Amino acid sequence: MQNIAFNKDTPILLTNKYNDDISLDNVITKKQEDEMYLIEDFFTDWINYELSLCEKTDENPNPLSQKTIDGYHKVLSTYIEPVLKNNKLLYFRQITTDVMNNILKDIKGYHSKRNTYIVFSLLFQYAILKKKIRKSENPFDDVKKPIKPKATIEKEIRCIETEKQHIYSDMFEKENTDMSILLETILLTGLRPEEACGLKWKCFDLEKKMLIINNAYKSFNIYNEKGKVIGHYRSDATLKTPESYRTVPMCPRLIEILLKHRENQKQRFKTYRKFKNEGRKWSEDDYMFLGRTYKPYVSDTLSSAFPELCDKYKLEKFYPYDLRHSFATFCYEKGMKELVLMKILGHSSFETTHKYYVNVSKKIKEREMQEVFNDVFYKRAS
Repeated sequence: MQNIAFNKDTPILLTNKYNDDISLDNVITKKQEDEMYLIEDFFTDWINYELSLCEKTDENPNPLSQKTIDGYHKVLSTYIEPVLKNNKLLYFRQITTDVMNNILKDIKGYHSKRNTYIVFSLLFQYAILKKKIRKSENPFDDVKKPIKPKATIEKEIRCIETEKQHIYSDMFEKENTDMSILLETILLTGLRPEEACGLKWKCFDLEKKMLIINNAYKSFNIYNEKGKVIGHYRSDATLKTPESYRTVPMCPRLIEILLKHRENQKQRFKTYRKFKNEGRKWSEDDYMFLGRTYKPYVSDTLSSAFPELCDKYKLEKFYPYDLRHSFATFCYEKGMKELVLMKILGHSSFETTHKYYVNVSKKIKEREMQEVFNDVFYKRAS
């Protein structure tokens, strides 16, 4: 991408599309315009605007999740800002259609391209909202939308094969830590990692043998007044979708594991010095799974620790979300009705469940083919 240079003392028009808009008030120098539209200031204003949409108000009854804004910021700082700085592009008006197309062209991976495309779209929607550009002047209109590559082979969903899942369950129970029991809970219920991290004992309905899923626990960015990340904090969070609020039945094995875990945790609250010094007593409001600092886990911690645990026991490496896929595949292979599985996973349609969560293994394909050919050919021949 070539550097773009301007003569900053050259008078320009704020619009060159409509003659009736031209007046002395619309004539400014390029230098004056650039000072109005510094990219760094624009990005700061945009991030702060998006963060304001995370607050629930009468005018904003359905606020954004801050994780969404954290994702926008990651795209901005990873794919957009470095290129602009390297090319010495300082002013908002220098973000042209060609600049955006070149940035997208250089990004590898469809999802990264798509997310960057979305951020560019939002940036220019904000620019129009704040009347920094006119809707008719929007350079994003001519930006090429990333095309999703056609799959050359069926995408295989990573999951633990049904007949091997007990090996991982045994590993989790042998390890017998808060983290390993958390991971086994995901394997036996199909919870999202952040949902499992946010479980509290009051969600453990032993009478109905259900887990009540109504909370998540996540890590969030801390922003300063300039929209820059200066740290992180952890907190309870809303769930991904309305369908995510649900109850999930517990199998007898999980009930037994959690009952033992609860008694162990109660004992720790009575004996650990930290809890005594803080005057902290166990209650139903406590989280089920506590890390080394006696605070809940977040999914990023699980993503690094689970593969290490697999290495320790010399097992194939998997990640927390693979456990959710493993649960879905296990239930599907055992004949669970599609609607039931969809509800347990917290999806709004079975299409999502089937497309992204259920793996049809090679063994299942071979078995089904064998049954079909037995019925059609071998039984007829006999």
